[in-house]
Amino acid sequence: MKKAQFDLSRKTVYYIFALFILAFIVISMVNVIKSGNLKDISLLGRSAGNLLVAEIVTSSSCFAEHDEDLDRNYPGIINLDNFNEERLNSCGKYFQDKFSISIDNTKIGDSEFNGKEFSRPILLNDGSLKELKVKVQNA
Repeated sequence: MKKAQFDLSRKTVYYIFALFILAFIVISMVNVIKSGNLKDISLLGRSAGNLLVAEIVTSSSCFAEHDEDLDRNYPGIINLDNFNEERLNSCGKYFQDKFSISIDNTKIGDSEFNGKEFSRPILLNDGSLKELKVKVQNA
């Protein structure tokens, strides 16, 4: 056997071994990327619900207390005079799914669906501390 033939067969074994290692690395990287994407997709529903709660609590077009003299919103303070269906319709206009809002026993919105509930402590304009519950359909 010539030396060149021995070198050629040794390189072939080396390349086959290297090919298996590279294939393993590529498959591992694909699995890592796929699992990360699935995790990101599962968080989208929760973030949409949390954004809706943030809009409800901070926006003057929703239920947040608004001082006309100072032209200032008070985020986290809910004005009970604004807590009605008419204000609710102007509040979640960018949100596509059904949702309902409740403070204590007062509930407004569509309540005939199953969904995830988000809650947050709030202060009412009368000074009492309550819990705001927002039920979102596809979260």
